[in-house]
Amino acid sequence: MHAPLPKDDPVRRNPDIALAQKLLGGWTPQVPLERGLEATIAYFRGLNGCPNG
Repeated sequence: MHAPLPKDDPVRRNPDIALAQKLLGGWTPQVPLERGLEATIAYFRGLNGCPNG
C-alpha cells in the first residue's frame, strides 16, 4: 500500500542539472533518457543472479 503524497510533492519531477553543469565544467547528459533507463534496468535485473546482488 502506498502512503499519500505530501502536499508540496510535485506531480512530475523536473530536475535542475545546473549545479552539476557548474561543478563539472559544462557537463551535459549524453545518453537519451530511454536508453539510460533500459541500461539501468538491465543492470539491476542482472544483479538477481549474483551472490552479492
